[in-house]
Amino acid sequence: MGKTFLVLGMEKIALMFVLLLFLCSIMASVSGIKIVNADGTIYIRADGSIDPPTAPIKRAENIYTLTSNIYGSIVVERDNIVIDGGGYTLQGTGTGNGIGLSGKKNVTIKNFEINQFGNGICIENSHNNTIIGNNLNNNDCGLFIMASHFNIFKNNQLFNNRRNIVVNGGYLQAFTQYMDTSNTVNGKLVCYWVEEKDKTVPSEAGYVALVRCESIKVQNLKLTGNGQGILLFSTKDSTITGNIIKDNDVGILIWGSLNNTISKNVVANNGHGIRIDGIYPLYSRNNRVYGNSITNNDVGIQIFDSSNNIIYGNHIANNSCGIHIVELGGEAANNIIHHNNFINNTAYVPGSWRVIVSWEMWVPPPRNIWDDGKEGNYWSDYITRYPNATEIDGSGVWNTPYIISENNQDNHPLVNPVNISGIEIPPFPAALDATPPAICILSPENKTYTVADVLLMFSVSEPTSWIGYSLDGQSNVTITGNTILTGLSDGYHSLIVYAMDTAGNTGASVPVYFTIKTQQSESLSPLWVATATVVTATSGAILLVYFVKVKKTIMKANQPKHHPL
Repeated sequence: MGKTFLVLGMEKIALMFVLLLFLCSIMASVSGIKIVNADGTIYIRADGSIDPPTAPIKRAENIYTLTSNIYGSIVVERDNIVIDGGGYTLQGTGTGNGIGLSGKKNVTIKNFEINQFGNGICIENSHNNTIIGNNLNNNDCGLFIMASHFNIFKNNQLFNNRRNIVVNGGYLQAFTQYMDTSNTVNGKLVCYWVEEKDKTVPSEAGYVALVRCESIKVQNLKLTGNGQGILLFSTKDSTITGNIIKDNDVGILIWGSLNNTISKNVVANNGHGIRIDGIYPLYSRNNRVYGNSITNNDVGIQIFDSSNNIIYGNHIANNSCGIHIVELGGEAANNIIHHNNFINNTAYVPGSWRVIVSWEMWVPPPRNIWDDGKEGNYWSDYITRYPNATEIDGSGVWNTPYIISENNQDNHPLVNPVNISGIEIPPFPAALDATPPAICILSPENKTYTVADVLLMFSVSEPTSWIGYSLDGQSNVTITGNTILTGLSDGYHSLIVYAMDTAGNTGASVPVYFTIKTQQSESLSPLWVATATVVTATSGAILLVYFVKVKKTIMKANQPKHHPL
């Protein structure tokens, strides 16, 4: 009996203990609500207030200082302030931004430990800010900079982020950041040079960006884990050689840069291995890419709106796409591509196999050159595509061209792979035409016409392989010379004439805007009589257009109209 009582008593005690724990957990959860709010997303509002006000941040006018660790993010909505982490930690859950600046200026962020976010510090469309003395560790991206300029970075240590530094933008100043060698990635120096000349990047560099530089050497480095292993922006006459560049978004990014040499690098396991990029007016031209091993990237080489580059003697293997050439209203023609090995690049694109050559509808397909006149490239699937081809007299060249896409084919595909170890620097062709034709619309003019049929008359500065026009932003209409635009509707119209020269460069005229108004009759109708004479000179052909304005009186309202050419 006593034993039974003892057991029952212990059960009651245990039950009371469980109830006590339950009540404590409720109290803890209730009392912890404020802590969760304070440690969620914290805002420094445009009026200077802190939201929520219970956040562990002390404000003294325009200086905001952390007073404890925060399990969450800080969003900055105010300009001209200082945010001091005081050595405390922002701790994330693997997503979002630790500290986010969007459209902000003159903000200082200093003395933070920022861990486990999508972006440790994210700067978008924000200028003249200062980032100093922060440790950014174990984030997906430590420092993300998008379309921002003139920001200052000092004494920031980035370690073990999947991508330590990512810089993106598409305008003249977007890559102008001031980031000295007091910043490090995984213990190596950040070498972010702006307007330097005749220098060699230090051998202990872990991130390299050359902005508006000239005659720089980047050699024998190992560069991993960044947005770009090496970034060249508006840089010329520089040499990138003998580097190992792995596990970046882009191994080597060449943007709006001229006359650079990219040789004998190992470029592997990146998103894009080598990207030659441009946008008006910063096209990339006359760069030489030769003797590189480019393997296991998503895209081996991408050429985007850039022309007259030489891709020579590279081993391009086991990428999802071997080479991708993109025309987006600029220029991606006359690139010379030969003596490369294209081996087991797996992406299949109908009509172009493991090479993609694409363009937008408002310009004709770009033309690139896939051989040197005697020998082209090695294609690992050649026999599969052309089982009946034969070698030409022991020359090492197949007798059947390798078709890539419209306007793009290798006329002299190689029977055997190229040994790239003995590849030497290729010379540029003596006369490489990179200038698009100049086009001037002579008629119609920027005025109102009272007829529905208007003469289209224009001049082109050099011989052409294609001419077309776009009316009111519609698809191009191919023409061979002056013509008549018939059946135009009443209202406003716009007109652009395009022309491609024999070297594959495409030019566009200045748009002409004119009006058709046929409801109000006129006694006089101006017509344009045009004749065109082509005169051949030693420098090329020049189209001379002579025109005369003729007034014709219409004697009868029903008399038919004539349009002499």
